[in-house]
Amino acid sequence: MAKLLLMSVIFMTGVIALAGARERDARRGLARTIAGLALFNVLYALLVIFVYPQICWK
Repeated sequence: MAKLLLMSVIFMTGVIALAGARERDARRGLARTIAGLALFNVLYALLVIFVYPQICWK
């Protein structure tokens, strides 16, 4: 489970970039990609702070 949490960064970076690349307007796609990556990084940081220690040290 711990490896899955760590590997999700690589997977989600590609998925978010692909979703942004599907936009017709390049600026809108870039903005969507940046917003998606920022949101994912915040969620990932929360998971690492609160969930990851529970998984690894129990």
